[in-house]
Amino acid sequence: CLIACDHLASDRAEKNEVLTALEHLADSLKSGIERKNGGRPVNWNDTQEKASSSRGDLFLSAPTGSGKTEAALLWSISN
Repeated sequence: CLIACDHLASDRAEKNEVLTALEHLADSLKSGIERKNGGRPVNWNDTQEKASSSRGDLFLSAPTGSGKTEAALLWSISN
């Protein structure tokens, strides 16, 4: 996502494939996690829900396996 933001900042086009991909990131993320979860629906934990609705800077510190990567990706969708 960081690289995509860098490319978007440099692009003069009104809309490009990076922006289009980012618009579908939430759906892609959820479906990818569901596939890895044996096709079962995914419910975001509290940290992930809060990250997804946060605007601006966010500092996240949590133990291994608590969902920080998904939280960061969900945060990036809104920012």
